[in-house]
Amino acid sequence: MEFPLTAPDDRFNAKLRIQHPEFRMLIQEAEQEVNDARGDDEKLERLIEEHEQNMEDSIGDDCYLHEAALAGFVWEADDSEMLTGKQDYIWTQQSVFHAMRLIQINGVYKVVLQLTTDDYYDDEDTYYSKKTYFMTPESADVFEIFTEESVMEVIARHIEIGRNIITDPSFYNLSFEFQTKVLQEAAARLDVDLPFLENFGVAFDASRYVVINDSDKGDVRGRAIDQSMLNHEDRVQPRGEYRDCLYPELAYTEKAFKRIEEFDISGGSACIMLRDDEMGVTYLVPLDAIENHDDTYLGIHDQQDLA
Repeated sequence: MEFPLTAPDDRFNAKLRIQHPEFRMLIQEAEQEVNDARGDDEKLERLIEEHEQNMEDSIGDDCYLHEAALAGFVWEADDSEMLTGKQDYIWTQQSVFHAMRLIQINGVYKVVLQLTTDDYYDDEDTYYSKKTYFMTPESADVFEIFTEESVMEVIARHIEIGRNIITDPSFYNLSFEFQTKVLQEAAARLDVDLPFLENFGVAFDASRYVVINDSDKGDVRGRAIDQSMLNHEDRVQPRGEYRDCLYPELAYTEKAFKRIEEFDISGGSACIMLRDDEMGVTYLVPLDAIENHDDTYLGIHDQQDLA
């Protein structure tokens, strides 16, 4: 049983940018100046910041924080972005390009691409955990950026993915274990497709949502708010820092789903989780309830950073 979890195959070859002669000159200049500044910590920090920003500006906004297809030799990093010493050749279409970085490799500062891959299962059910990788530009055999969809286009596509799953009779013949895997993969794919929301505040115009206070316990279904019959000016707008995508029904279900009506919160497509630390609440917003999003909203943490 397979479900289409990928966007249309629209992409451009970003390898041409990082290997363009002018960009190569930026890389060479950055590496030379930064390595020459070793021993002067203040100057070193300033040069790294300046050159990383310069390369980031040069590679273009249509690359930064976008989903990428990647092949080449990479250095693996831990959760603190420190090299583990492990180098490997990888090929994946499920990575996100984060930044151009200057890091030390074998005692020498090198320009690298910072990428992450989410955790996933391959076609043979082998599990791969979330990873952070650094790759030098010359090591890139493939570096292709997927054309960006808007937030609402991504949401519309994943609503359709969810509908395809819960309306397929074969889904209800699966064991609960495999149903869980299918739903978690769909939610994880949505998370991969929304990298531009991570670490930022967002607000949604939504016809329904679930609000969970920090003190709440038990089934989240009792905290569902239906405001579909209210005028828009009277509605509450769920807002907070984007945290995750999930199917909330999995948290209170222990046996296989048998009918569509059991997806009584999500509606059959994943929910986006938002966290408002100031209010002490977590929101679950079903995709099919989202009517619009407000990307001008910033979380309290971001506002303090900008002050």
